[in-house]
Amino acid sequence: MSADVDAAAAVSNRGITVLGLPWGTPQFQSAELMAIVQKERAFLLDRFVPLLSGHPQAAVLLLTKCVKPKFNHLLREIGRAHV
Repeated sequence: MSADVDAAAAVSNRGITVLGLPWGTPQFQSAELMAIVQKERAFLLDRFVPLLSGHPQAAVLLLTKCVKPKFNHLLREIGRAHV
């Protein structure tokens, strides 16, 4: 077996992501949450900010209607113990 297959098997033994929420060991949850945050941060800085820099009202609306609910969903389900 290759190292990639072994690494994937180890990850699946520590947890699983269901409906965008990581479930498993605290280490798995923390690592998955950091990956989600980094992905969203990169999207916001690379695409969102330059696209809407001249349209502050549109930017605020998209942040409050799209970005905020995603993080609320994560924080409600994961809880304070793993954040």
